[in-house]
Amino acid sequence: MKDRLFWSAFFAKKAVIICFAVLCLFVLAAVFAPVLAPYSPTAISLAEKEMAPSLKHLFGTDSLGRDVLSRMLYGARISLSISLVSVLIGGFSGMILGTLAGYFGGVVDLVISRCADALISIPPIVLTIAIGTALGQSMLNIMIAVGISSIPGNIRMMRGKVLSVKERDFVTAARVIGEENRWIMLRHLIPNCISPLIISVAMSLGGAIMAEAALSFLGIGIQPPNPAWGTMVSDGMRFLETKPYLALIPGFAIMVVVLSFNIVGDALRDALDPRIRGNS
Repeated sequence: MKDRLFWSAFFAKKAVIICFAVLCLFVLAAVFAPVLAPYSPTAISLAEKEMAPSLKHLFGTDSLGRDVLSRMLYGARISLSISLVSVLIGGFSGMILGTLAGYFGGVVDLVISRCADALISIPPIVLTIAIGTALGQSMLNIMIAVGISSIPGNIRMMRGKVLSVKERDFVTAARVIGEENRWIMLRHLIPNCISPLIISVAMSLGGAIMAEAALSFLGIGIQPPNPAWGTMVSDGMRFLETKPYLALIPGFAIMVVVLSFNIVGDALRDALDPRIRGNS
């Protein structure tokens, strides 16, 4: 019964169904890129450079003759990998640090909260660029940079939830019977505080893709010849007047995927929050 109420609330709007279908196509394209791509994403053919969309090259070719469709499919794989790993880094780190700060309080809370406040005062994209530049240009470093930028918000969210739950009777009872702090946090606090964090992680996926695209656009993200949507937009900007599809196709893909993640994440929040669900 609860599952039925959740799914009915989650798919209550047509826009959510459409966006969920878009994300499913995005994931399938990323997973099966080697099968779906008609050409190698890095194969150069100067004889076919800057070709307009046609039956041979559905999305045309870029300035080096590389098939844009193939690069879009492989770029989806890179974007999905970076977004998933980065939000898991930010979500897990924020969960652990926020739980420690909320449960122990005192000096532990002071140190963690002040560090989070210092990081959260910096705009996320600026923080991501600074960390990415400092760590160097590699896929792993981009994942770490994007993940770190989301940690402060997750810390504050988890800390606030833990503060409201740790004084409840079942937590007090666990302390009275002598249960260790680590088991109290793992068995009682985290399971009862993690729902808002799951929503935050889901809604951060779109932002992670946008951050990766921004880094690649600025030249400090995924490096050539590896395909990345941000790099494709950056390269296509030079031909905006003559070959606009080179920038518009990857730009449109970024916009649609990020918008879909935000709408689906918002629907997930509504479905998991009984107060919102009850008023809808």
